[in-house]
Amino acid sequence: MVTNSSRRGGRADSGLALAIGLATVSAGCGGSSAPTPPRDLPRGCALGPIPISTSGPDACTTLSPRCPRPRPPAARTLVWVGTCSSSGRTGACEAIQLPGCPTDSKIAALRLVNFKRNDSRPCPSAGKMRVDVRATPDGGARFLWDAQEPDPATCKPTRPEMEGEQLLEGPCCSRQVDVYFLINDLTARVVVRTDEQP
Repeated sequence: MVTNSSRRGGRADSGLALAIGLATVSAGCGGSSAPTPPRDLPRGCALGPIPISTSGPDACTTLSPRCPRPRPPAARTLVWVGTCSSSGRTGACEAIQLPGCPTDSKIAALRLVNFKRNDSRPCPSAGKMRVDVRATPDGGARFLWDAQEPDPATCKPTRPEMEGEQLLEGPCCSRQVDVYFLINDLTARVVVRTDEQP
């Protein structure tokens, strides 16, 4: 389960998890390096439109994403950010959109819940993560993230903060980052996609 300043989360298949120890980046448009070699993760540009909620508390009825149609002059870039978490290193989860409609930026502070909490592991948090995604003038986005894993017994940081930066080099692209928290045995996934609004 994840708690954050602007998001809902769930447990091992619908929350957010970040992990100190192993990070994997999937490039939607290329042009970045990963802390470890990429796994076989979804990647690509020329993707279809980002998903938009049209009902409920996060309804985005004024948005009409255009991907993969050509970018019109003066189009506004939209960034979509989703997260999830799962036990172990597999990252077997499907990212759920952060609350709020896609806009030209998304900033979130996330806290990962310690699912294995017990008397010997009393720390309620399995990790913290910050995500900062901002549109770029070319229709892409700059994606910054950092993560910290606490010791499950003392809640003190276990190692230096992990961080990364990726670029989505145009509209209709995606980028995925998986981070493995070694001590708490969780994998957090963050997915960023770009689209545009006329």
